Amino acid sequence: MKYVWFMLCVACLVLLSGCDSQEIASDADAQALATNYLNAVHNGEYEKAFQYCSDDFFNVRSKDGWQRLHRSVETKLGKIVRMDMKHKVADDRLTARFYMYQFNSKYENGLAKETVTMLQKFNSDEPFLIYAHKIESSKLSGIENLQ
Repeated sequence: MKYVWFMLCVACLVLLSGCDSQEIASDADAQALATNYLNAVHNGEYEKAFQYCSDDFFNVRSKDGWQRLHRSVETKLGKIVRMDMKHKVADDRLTARFYMYQFNSKYENGLAKETVTMLQKFNSDEPFLIYAHKIESSKLSGIENLQ
């Protein structure tokens, strides 16, 4: 009887090993995605930055709206001087892995906290993409919808 169970387990493992699914992004992949996106935004390379974003990202605000927002942030805070990762979270839910990276950003005229949220669906061919970007700073009052 033990032999039968053993053989069933081996057969299941062999069958499962043939399943084709996209490899889940690593922590290093997530950090690189968030950093590349923010570097492109801070350098005014919006089309490059938007390539890292999901279509859902633009449900909150159009591409033109995001560009206006980032220009407004730069007008108030100045150019980026330094960006340091402060906190990161990886969380597996029922259908996807979520990553959230928080950066402390030092600008010429002030500080900001920037949070980038990424998602990769399990068992999907969809690429690993950014779904949200939130900017917080006391110097940004008057700019609406910073996420």
